Amino acid sequence: MLTTDALTKLLKLPKHWSIERTEIRMSPDEAHIWLVHDRGHFPCPTCLCLCAVHDHTSERMWRHLDLWKAQTFLHARLPRIQCPDHGVAQITVPWATPFLNMTMDLEREVISQVLACKTVSGACGVLGMGWDQVRGVMMRAVERGMARRADDDVTYIGVDEKALLKRHRYVTLVYDLERKLVLDVMPERTEESLLSFYRTWKPARLENIKMITMDMWGPYKTATLKMVPLAWDKIVHDRFHVAQHMGKAVDRVRIDEHRGLMEASDNTLKGTKHWWLYGQENLPRHLLADLANLVASDLQTAKAWTVKEHLRHLWAMTSVDTARDYATAWARVAKDTGLKPVIAVADLVLNHLDQIINFARNPVTNAGAEGINSIVMTLQRAARGYRTWQTFRMAILFYCGGLALYPTLPRSAPCA
Repeated sequence: MLTTDALTKLLKLPKHWSIERTEIRMSPDEAHIWLVHDRGHFPCPTCLCLCAVHDHTSERMWRHLDLWKAQTFLHARLPRIQCPDHGVAQITVPWATPFLNMTMDLEREVISQVLACKTVSGACGVLGMGWDQVRGVMMRAVERGMARRADDDVTYIGVDEKALLKRHRYVTLVYDLERKLVLDVMPERTEESLLSFYRTWKPARLENIKMITMDMWGPYKTATLKMVPLAWDKIVHDRFHVAQHMGKAVDRVRIDEHRGLMEASDNTLKGTKHWWLYGQENLPRHLLADLANLVASDLQTAKAWTVKEHLRHLWAMTSVDTARDYATAWARVAKDTGLKPVIAVADLVLNHLDQIINFARNPVTNAGAEGINSIVMTLQRAARGYRTWQTFRMAILFYCGGLALYPTLPRSAPCA
């Protein structure tokens, strides 16, 4: 049987607090511990001046870390002090954050288990706690972390969208591309979504942004031009997004051409779907000769693929002027193919040319956020989707926000 001194050390009770009595209840397995203080003065929670105890609150109870698989609860009547400057105030206990019915040790354990298990339900099973309790700890941890996040310099940000549910429901994610973390998550993918993020930043912080990468979604660009100084030269349309459009155009040409060839009993393009999606340098060795023969033919798909490969050279340009000249020449060649999907991409590039060639000024992409995107997809699969954007935001920031999640006692400034 543990002595009171041993249990005091196990609970890591702070100075001036001690165990008055304990009670073990077998059904259910619970341990209840009553605490008392042994001093008549406590610091004012506002000014930290030592003040005499005025009275005590009614008894409060906090859930603590389990002891020997028994749910453990701490009980205490909290002293209220009489401060000459701030009146009667309740002290801040050193084992729990104010107005919370669990200790900081238990909060820390919940946060650690959720991070380890990757799902709320998994942490609930380990901790023997309800879903609402664990989710509440996560919400407080995210709020705490967002409040602690310093107004440090963020110079490269990325903007992207993620599907919340089917039927075209989205959220907007903003990344810190240098530190590879999520800065915030906003509902929908509208102009107002991104404006609401920019409004949380001070003008000096917005002015410090060097580059913003995004896809060619108009509302994001409009919001950035409204809020970020000199944004026209800072927006970079993500190169992988442009390449994705071109890859889809090649595949559309292949599908249409393959359909026509099959009607003529020609199997030339059968089974080649993935060949045309490779970059030339990434093509598997066993396909090199076959693709070379197709590229040398007069197939429309071969023409589209060649245009796709030439577009990739745009991001090797070292100045905005050379990039502009190259893109203009490339678009002219693309339109000369007469292929509607390819012409559509050429028009897209010309319409967004200034922000595409800004890559030559500062070669940044959203590639740094791909690791985060894979975590977000894992979270969605594990949770089988999120019903509300608030819950989705909480999960993303909890795992990908780089936040200081763990609770600590608040510190007050001393009297002037």
